Amino acid sequence: MRHNVPLRHSLLIRLLITSLLVALTSIAASAWLASQTVTRAIAQEEVRAQAQDVQIYEKLTDYAITNTDWDGVRSTVVKLAEETGRRIVLSTPRGEVIVDSSGPTRQQPLAAPYGTSAYTSLIDPLHLPRTDSLASGIDRRVLGPYELQRHEQLIFRQTVDAAVRCMGGPEFALPVTYLANGRPTVNLHPFVGPGIESARSEQVLRCYRDLGPTERERLALKELNRLMTGCLAEQNITAREIGDDFRLVRSTLLTPMVQNCLDSSRAEQLAGYVAPAALLLTKDPDLPDVPSTAGFDLSRDNTVRIAWVTGLVLLLTVLITVAVGIRLVRPLRTLAAEVRSPGEPLSPITRNDEIGHLTNVFRDLSQRRHEAETQRKAMVSDIAHELRTPLNNIRGWLEAAEDGVADLDRALVSSLLEEALLLQRVVADLQDLAEADAGQLRLNRQTVSVAALLEQVAAMQHSDTVRLQTEVDERLQAWLDPVRMRQAIGNLVSNAIRHSPPGSTVTLRARSTAEGLLIEVVDHGTGIAAQDLPHVFERFWRAEKSRNRQSGGSGLGLAIVRQLVQAHGGNVSVTSTPGRQTVFRVELTRVA
Repeated sequence: MRHNVPLRHSLLIRLLITSLLVALTSIAASAWLASQTVTRAIAQEEVRAQAQDVQIYEKLTDYAITNTDWDGVRSTVVKLAEETGRRIVLSTPRGEVIVDSSGPTRQQPLAAPYGTSAYTSLIDPLHLPRTDSLASGIDRRVLGPYELQRHEQLIFRQTVDAAVRCMGGPEFALPVTYLANGRPTVNLHPFVGPGIESARSEQVLRCYRDLGPTERERLALKELNRLMTGCLAEQNITAREIGDDFRLVRSTLLTPMVQNCLDSSRAEQLAGYVAPAALLLTKDPDLPDVPSTAGFDLSRDNTVRIAWVTGLVLLLTVLITVAVGIRLVRPLRTLAAEVRSPGEPLSPITRNDEIGHLTNVFRDLSQRRHEAETQRKAMVSDIAHELRTPLNNIRGWLEAAEDGVADLDRALVSSLLEEALLLQRVVADLQDLAEADAGQLRLNRQTVSVAALLEQVAAMQHSDTVRLQTEVDERLQAWLDPVRMRQAIGNLVSNAIRHSPPGSTVTLRARSTAEGLLIEVVDHGTGIAAQDLPHVFERFWRAEKSRNRQSGGSGLGLAIVRQLVQAHGGNVSVTSTPGRQTVFRVELTRVA
């Protein structure tokens, strides 16, 4: 009968679905991981590049503050390029190259705009972005004509110290602020003016009278006031005077327009003291110059390309899964057919993998099941035959006695008792084998004299026609169950007597070996044919197929011997030369 597996339970379909899920998960995970890795790498590279670009910008700004042109900047640019690994290009605001770290100076516009890896900024210390701390947009380090000589700075510091002493000590001193050029400034307004104690005001004016500008500063401030006046005049604004701290000392309102005039006038005055404005461009030299729109592009072409690759991966996954699944399922189906039809010829399986080994194991299991079933049927038939013969004899003689055909005399009772004892022996043998098969055969081990054990067996198996002799060292001892071992050796001796001619000798001998103990039962009877030797320990097996109990027992004795010896952890074997000698050997590995 053919058994069809439902499609949803098919191993092939489940393998296919599993492979597709694995493939889809792998594709999605790989794409996500790749995008995350690339994004993180780009972000880290951008942070690193930005830090390097800021370093480059600050170094070149320092150069612009301390130099009036860019003529000697090439060495600085090359050194920065080596330190940061960035390509540095310095050009005029119109695009004319001043210096390029990757090659000689080219007085021509740049060939192409940089892409996402480029950084562009304007180096102009006179026009910086305005912040809370830098309201004028001019770098404080640009001093120009306001720069003080070292001796002038020292004089100002000495003057401030003298003013502090004049005021009566540091606790009465006014707060002093030092400008970028080292000039000290003092805010006198909180101490000088209407409402202020006159004595105190006079002391402040007397102590701090010598903090005015130097001659160079006066000339520079005069020039700045001239530029400022011109700028304000263009805006129709009344002129304002600039103090030595660059504040409008005659202004009541500082409007953005006035502040712009002040900043532009200062930038115009300082223009000759710094390098001209320059455009700074930096980029990674390993990346090509690409348009700024370059990046992760999910255009239609890229989407189609990704779809094709994904489809190809899934197609290959399906084909490989189907091929592998068919190879996996074919031997399993063959095995299922063999299990449903045991005993039929088996098709060859040559696979040397887990499926092949599993198939061979199931084949062996199926074969053993078939053999066990055959043995079970044969054993049931043998048991029925062994029990039927004595039962028929007992029933026949009892019916004959009941009908008055036979007299129930002493001879008949003895015959019936012999048949009952035969039945009892067969039942006892079957019970011993059942306990051994179930693993319930219990042993009561103790230290036993081997010589005494064999003498007891010889006494129990006494025969009027066959002589029994023992050959054993009196000092030899063993750790075993004496009752079960006497039963096993007794069965061997009984079997030897049964197959020995009158007047012959059966020998029981024992000796110690390197492995343990060896007991042998030797007879010189009919012997066993070579083709029958592998079967002598099987249940209900006899060399005489006629089952004549006068020449053989029930066929269970040797099977019981094997079970009892194996329960002791030993092994039993037999060798025979028909017509000359038969030797049964019991080998035990655990002795006293």
